[in-house]
Amino acid sequence: MNIRAGELNQLVIVKRLKAQAEDAGGGQLEDVWQEVTRVYAHVRPLTGRERMAADRTESTGGYLVVVRARTDLTEADKLVWYDRELNIRFLPATGPRDLYRAIECELGVAI
Repeated sequence: MNIRAGELNQLVIVKRLKAQAEDAGGGQLEDVWQEVTRVYAHVRPLTGRERMAADRTESTGGYLVVVRARTDLTEADKLVWYDRELNIRFLPATGPRDLYRAIECELGVAI
């Protein structure tokens, strides 16, 4: 990967779904995301498209997010970049000597 450290200039928040969150009445809540960490990244848009579904327009976009090498990320996590929630779609394998981790994400779709 041909990234220089100075190109990691976008703050990205890593969030993970919190297990067994309860509401005030003791019931189970879904989609409770908690912040795991904040990292600096290089964010690059890759694709974008619109389509009609159920009588409305849906927009999606693909992004490549590059961070310093980490092993604690999974496809179940999501990234927040500014006010955009990016769902992690693919984490290519990295070797023990890799300096950076490429993360393929998608914007505008549910998990």
